[in-house]
Amino acid sequence: MSIRIWFGLILSLFVGSANAVVGGEQEADKDWPSVVSLRYFTGLGSLETHQCGGAYIGRGLIVSAAHCVALAPATRAYACMGGSGTAAKNNCYPLAKSVIHPQYVAGSYDKDIAVYQMASYPENYPAVRLISEAENLQLQAGENLKILGLGSTAYESYQPAYQLQGAISPIADIDTCNNQIAADIPHAIADEDFICSGKRTKGPAPGDSGTPAFVFVDGEEVYAGLVSHGYNYMGLFTRIGRYLDWIKATQLELLGPLDFAKEEIWHIQDTYQSQPLSINLKNNSDSTIELSDFDVGSEHFSIVDTNECSVLEASASCQLKLDVLLNEASHAAAELTFSLADEALTIDLLVLPQMPSELLAVYDTPFDVWNVSGLQQWSSLLEEGIAFESGNEQVRQYLIGDIEGPGQLALDVFLGSYSGTGSLSISVDEHSKYQLSGDCKAELAVDIPEGVHSVKIAYQADAATTTQVNTNSSVGAKMSPSERHLYTQIMRLEFEEGANKSSSIDCDFTSKLADELVNNSQPAAESGGGSIGFAGLALLSLAWLRRKQLA
Repeated sequence: MSIRIWFGLILSLFVGSANAVVGGEQEADKDWPSVVSLRYFTGLGSLETHQCGGAYIGRGLIVSAAHCVALAPATRAYACMGGSGTAAKNNCYPLAKSVIHPQYVAGSYDKDIAVYQMASYPENYPAVRLISEAENLQLQAGENLKILGLGSTAYESYQPAYQLQGAISPIADIDTCNNQIAADIPHAIADEDFICSGKRTKGPAPGDSGTPAFVFVDGEEVYAGLVSHGYNYMGLFTRIGRYLDWIKATQLELLGPLDFAKEEIWHIQDTYQSQPLSINLKNNSDSTIELSDFDVGSEHFSIVDTNECSVLEASASCQLKLDVLLNEASHAAAELTFSLADEALTIDLLVLPQMPSELLAVYDTPFDVWNVSGLQQWSSLLEEGIAFESGNEQVRQYLIGDIEGPGQLALDVFLGSYSGTGSLSISVDEHSKYQLSGDCKAELAVDIPEGVHSVKIAYQADAATTTQVNTNSSVGAKMSPSERHLYTQIMRLEFEEGANKSSSIDCDFTSKLADELVNNSQPAAESGGGSIGFAGLALLSLAWLRRKQLA
C-alpha cells in the first residue's frame, strides 16, 4: 500500500477527532486564548475527547470546518476555550446553533466552513483578528503559516499530544500542492479556495479539523485558514479570506445588525456626584438603521443624549450618553430598553461603588491601596486569603488597582462554579489575560509590562451556579472541605519584579445536569432506595450508544 493511500486512510479514520501537529513544539495556552476545542457532551456530566478545533471570532461565535458539525453537533457539544493539558476542560461553554456554508457537500470538503453560536459566552474574551480581503490576496508561497494542534503528533499512528503544539510551516504554491495530492483526489484544487502547507516532517497531522492557522502581518497573528483535510503529507486549509462576506452575513443572521454588549458594568468612586457614562453601539450592516424608544427605568440613571445614536449609517458607531447618581445606594441596576425596527432590545446596566478596603491590608504594597467593588462583600480568611462564599444570588465581585511594572502578578486561586456560568478573570488595562470557569485550581503568573497599569480581578456568576463538592474530581478534592464550594478563593497575591514564571491551571468540567442526576440517583434516607428516573435512563442510553458509535 502506498504511503499516500495509507495517509488518506488514517485521515479518514481520525478526521475531526483531534487537532494535531507533527514536528511541532509545545505552545503556551495564554498565547492562544482564542483557539477552541469542540467536545461532545455525554449528558452525564462529562465531556468526551476533543472532536474538532475552532477559532473564537467574538460575540459568542466560533468558526470551524463544516464537516465538524456532524462530529460535534451544537445541541450536544461544548466549546472549551484557550486551554490544554490540565486546563483542557477550563472555560467550557455550551453551544446553541451551527450554520454550515450552503454550498458545502458532505464528503467533498469544498466550502468546508461553518459558524457555531454559543449559548453563553464570556464578555471581553480575546478573539482572533480575521484576515482582510486584501491581505488574503497578498499571501504568497513561501510565507510562514503558524499551525496549532491538540491531537496526534504522528502521521501513521494516532499519538495525541497532551499540551497544545505549534509549528511554522511555509505555504506551498498551488502547482506543488496539486502535484503532491493528485493521486488522491479526483480534481485539482483552486488557489482561491485553499492554502496548502505541510511536509513529511512538519505539518497538520491526521485528525486535524477546524484548527485555525495564522499568518503574520506586521508582527500580528492574523487568522488566515482552518484545517479542512490533507493528502500525502500536504495539509489543505480553507481560506478564511475567501469567505469573509459569508461570515459577515452569518454574523448578521445570528446576532442582528447592531453590535452591543449585553451587560455594561461601571465602577465609580464618587457616589454623591452625578457621573457620566457611555455605551458603545455599532452598526455592522451595510444599510442605515434607526434606533428609537430609549428608556431606563431607574431613579439612579438618566439618559442624556440619544441623538447621535438615533440614526446609524452603515458600519458607523455611536456613544449613548447617560448619567448615574448613587448617593447612599450600595449599587444601581437597571435595564436600558430601545427599539430597532420592530425588535425590542435590552442592555443590563450595573454601577458599583469602588472604594478602599482593609481587606488587602494583610498583603504588602502595592495591594494595600487597591479598591474593592461588588454586589456583596469579600471575606478575609487571614492565612487562607480572601474569598467569596457561595449562594444563590447574582455575583459581581472585583478587586481593582494599579501596578507598576515590569514584573509579574502572582495569584494562587481556587474556583468552584458550573462550567460556562461562573468565571474568575484577570485583566490588565481592560485586556483579558486569564479566565477560569469550572472546578479549578490555578497558580497564575500575570505579566505586567513596564509602566503603571490598571489590574482588575473579577469574579462573576449568575444565580444558583454553585456546585456540590465533586469527590471524584482531582481538582475539587483539593478545594474547600465544606459541603459547598467557595465561589472563589485567592490564597496568594504578590508582585514580583523581573519575574518570568509560568502559570499552572488545573480544571475539571462541572455540570448542573450532572449534579441533578447524581443527587437524584442517591438512595433516599427514608426508603433506602432511589432512581435516576426515566430521563436519567434515557441519557444513559444515549451515552452508551454514543460510545458504541465511537468504538
